[in-house]
Amino acid sequence: MKTRIIKKSQLKNIKESVLVYGHFSTIHPGHIRYLKYARKKGVNLVVAIIGDLNTEGYRYSQSERANSLALMNIADYIFLLEGKKLSKVVNTLKPKNLILGQEFKNSNEIEIINSINSIKSYGGRVEFHAGEINYSSSE
Repeated sequence: MKTRIIKKSQLKNIKESVLVYGHFSTIHPGHIRYLKYARKKGVNLVVAIIGDLNTEGYRYSQSERANSLALMNIADYIFLLEGKKLSKVVNTLKPKNLILGQEFKNSNEIEIINSINSIKSYGGRVEFHAGEINYSSSE
């Protein structure tokens, strides 16, 4: 299936989803590992991309970032957030899992706190993943 960029009205139709969230300004190997990890956690992977109003210091527009992610074809759907309004997506989509980067683990951002509380209220799971590499060694 090819990655699709979707509108809010389309979120309600997605079942058994995993939601990830971020800027995704410059895609790097850690992002790819993070997305592949999340991909294994459910049937439909939805990426919520932070809006342009919250990208101070970032070079690429939300649309450019979404198109770059879509080319990788790891996610099923990409949703363009208004600002950082993650909780609205959580409440509409009701994902089975919310996978956030480690940078959000101790976040005081109200959107992150509200999103975590919301998903836990209906029995969804929240995980933090850094996209880290696990090398094995014979030593």
